[in-house]
Amino acid sequence: MAEKVMRIRSTPGGLDSNLDPVPSTEDKREIRTLAVEPGLSEELAELGRDGERIEFTVYLRRRADVVNGDELLIRGDRYSVRVVDWRSPRTARGGLVALASLGRG
Repeated sequence: MAEKVMRIRSTPGGLDSNLDPVPSTEDKREIRTLAVEPGLSEELAELGRDGERIEFTVYLRRRADVVNGDELLIRGDRYSVRVVDWRSPRTARGGLVALASLGRG
């Protein structure tokens, strides 16, 4: 069974026709993945800062509703994503790959 992750899409607020503030919204949807692969995680120790960068590669079906700028909730943490189209060099099959990263510290 494939791992499930939550896709979070934020829509910024603004002003309505009366120039009253409109709050931003978040649309959360559970999406099924084909696979979630841990990527290289590294610790950063620059300029006296203790930090880390955590990465995952998430494989999705071609029609998955994930775009650049979305965030994914993977194993309890919220990651920013960059989505790329992937096609096998040996077959015509392909899908989407979401490169998820989180920096903290």
